[in-house]
Amino acid sequence: MVENIAAELTSRFGGLTSYTRSPAEGRWNEGSKTSYDEIVVLEVMTRHFDKDWWKQFRAGLEKKLKQKELLIRAQRIEII
Repeated sequence: MVENIAAELTSRFGGLTSYTRSPAEGRWNEGSKTSYDEIVVLEVMTRHFDKDWWKQFRAGLEKKLKQKELLIRAQRIEII
């Protein structure tokens, strides 16, 4: 599934960086049980940020991946 998402982002933005081998792990308590998730970070850079597209993309991913909520983070950078 992650490969399909990476391919879609690569097609749209011309490339991406993926952080899939890091030992990142999500952990949270659900009552007396602790749940875990593996964390994968996909990063793209673009000159134009289309907030509406990202909102739709996020909603679609949440459904595909059966997640309550996914984080998509955007930040402005300056190339020097």
